[in-house]
This record gives sequence, C-alpha cells and structure tokens, in this order.
Amino acid sequence: MVIKVLKNITNAKYHKDVISGKDGSIYCIIDGQHCSVPMVDDNTDYQEIKEQIAAGTLTVEASD
Repeated sequence: MVIKVLKNITNAKYHKDVISGKDGSIYCIIDGQHCSVPMVDDNTDYQEIKEQIAAGTLTVEASD
C-alpha cells in the first residue's frame, strides 16, 4: 500500500518569465518554505500543485 502525504501549499501565484512574458513558474509557500516552482512536468512540486488544483483544494492567483 502506498500512502501519499500531501504537501501544504499556500499563497500560490503565477509568475511571468522575464524573457517570454508568459507564466513560467509559481511562487508559493510549501510546508512553510517560500518556493519558486518551475512549471515543468518533471518537477514533483509542480505535479503536486497540478493535482491540488484538479482536486479543487488549491487556487493559484493570476500573475501581474
């Protein structure tokens, strides 16, 4: 049996890439640590963020 421990992700906000001008990362707090999570499918933190968004337990604020 596999037990998945959900990370506590709060204050999530998209952040635009300086060069492309498109959302490229998500600034957030994960388990009390300030993080910048690249929006790359291989990134486990990004995978967790997407799962929580799909489950309706996390909302990411739009970038400025």
